[in-house]
Amino acid sequence: MNKNTLVFRIVMGAITTMLVASVIFLFLDAKKVVYVTSYKLVEGYTGTIEARREFEKKRDAMMGNVDSLKIAFEQARLAYMQSVQKLNAEQRMEKEQRLVQQQTQLAQYSQAVDQKIREEDSEMMQEVLNQINSFVEDYAVSNGYDIVLGTTSSGSLLYGKKSMDITDPLLEALNNYYSGHKK
Repeated sequence: MNKNTLVFRIVMGAITTMLVASVIFLFLDAKKVVYVTSYKLVEGYTGTIEARREFEKKRDAMMGNVDSLKIAFEQARLAYMQSVQKLNAEQRMEKEQRLVQQQTQLAQYSQAVDQKIREEDSEMMQEVLNQINSFVEDYAVSNGYDIVLGTTSSGSLLYGKKSMDITDPLLEALNNYYSGHKK
């Protein structure tokens, strides 16, 4: 056996030994990794359902105000249309200006309500997500999980063994916690 072959075998043996030692080390230091189906967790959470129900009541009340103003505007417009023949030019112009002003105010109010609805929806969902995230952290610590991954429709987790999916027990625990700590 020549000197180069002997050095090559020693180096390859050392590399193989380091690889095997690394794999054993990684195996012994394995992290407990699980995942949840994020959409199912958020949508199945009783806190989400109740927050949406409350939000929808607020949204419906705000939209009811907009609808009332639309009806009032439409009634004013119809009244003008029915009386336009009896009005002189000055009266017609005055009523048309009021209608334009009323329509402009209605559009501005409607936009403001739409913006308020979007903001409140965003705030409501952020509060719900904060509740879920806080609970997931506590749940992971108490169950010895090192990493909890969340699947999304955009494919952040392409595959995971079903045995690693803790969505159902986590959702059950989250809802039980919520039921016991309602405001």
